[in-house]
Amino acid sequence: MIPNAREEALALLARLAERGQIEPQATGVRAVDDALAGGLRNGMNALGGMPGVGKTSFTLQVVLAASKRSPALFFTAEQRPDEHLARLLAAESGHRLTDLLDGQPQAIADAYQALDVLPFSQLHIVADRRDSRGSIATLRQAIDDLSEFYGAKPFTALDYLQRLMPPQQSNAKDLRMSILLCSMGITNLVRDLDLTVLVVSALNRASYREQPALEAFKESGSIEYDSDVAMILRKVESGSSPSVGVSRVELHIVKNRTGAITTDPIRLLFDGRLGSFQSDTSSRAVSSVRPSVRPSVSEVVTALRVAGGEWPTLRAVVEALGCSPLAAGQALKRAKDAGYLREVEGPGGARRFLLESSKEDAQTQIPPAEVPPP
Repeated sequence: MIPNAREEALALLARLAERGQIEPQATGVRAVDDALAGGLRNGMNALGGMPGVGKTSFTLQVVLAASKRSPALFFTAEQRPDEHLARLLAAESGHRLTDLLDGQPQAIADAYQALDVLPFSQLHIVADRRDSRGSIATLRQAIDDLSEFYGAKPFTALDYLQRLMPPQQSNAKDLRMSILLCSMGITNLVRDLDLTVLVVSALNRASYREQPALEAFKESGSIEYDSDVAMILRKVESGSSPSVGVSRVELHIVKNRTGAITTDPIRLLFDGRLGSFQSDTSSRAVSSVRPSVRPSVSEVVTALRVAGGEWPTLRAVVEALGCSPLAAGQALKRAKDAGYLREVEGPGGARRFLLESSKEDAQTQIPPAEVPPP
């Protein structure tokens, strides 16, 4: 006898009660988490965008945030794990990626210090072996191994869909069929293991100049149908850049099975040198960066740029970074040691914090942020 809806509902509620409450996975960007009612939930979450918009950097930021409270897996089918580790170390230490990869002594020394505070102990970066079993088999093995070791399933990110390989025995005739098979494999993994997965995907080229919409994921397997949340990153072409190396980016939520689809894009700042995304709060006098127990150098630098290059008091720093005075002081010291800001004495002996204009990649004078009328 086929069970009726009441019986199914009772079984569902029993499973949910036994499992306990699950907190959504925060992305590390306050505006995005607010739009997603706390963050990413169990299921397939897709992130698309044009090349160079920051998809991999955004995904690394999410995975790093996830590893602070649970095991996290970053599965890379494009770049080597060392390249991603270097990105994270450079972002935390406040150095350009090229300085670190070139072996600049100060960048190496600061990266060692950054290693002491980064939550790397639960972060695992695994490269696709690209063997005959296919990418999904390699991914599943990594998930199973981590689940057995930690006793919990890892938050999982894939970079990126179009680079995954189907099993050789599938005899996929073309790239479109290969992508479809890999997309279906991810969907089955998510359902079988009850995972939270973030999948990076390219968009079809016809959508590059169109308004972001779910149709942009066409030719990306079955992502547009199987995803629970679909997001698109897009560069803002008009308007001035906040500062050298920082660009304005919009995040469009084009599908959301568990919540609302935002009618207005989420406005972000992307520091390409540090690989860091923050909420774009340039219309306010003081930046409102996500709360953080230990703000990174990249958070400090981005917030200071948005604030117009100056914080007049330590209280302004605390409000901008959304953390305790102690954490703010520690973050300021790391940014000052990295050469990104300097401290001067203001009226009455107050401490003022200024963006260091002599820093090679911060030489351009930043205009003051606009203050909205009362």
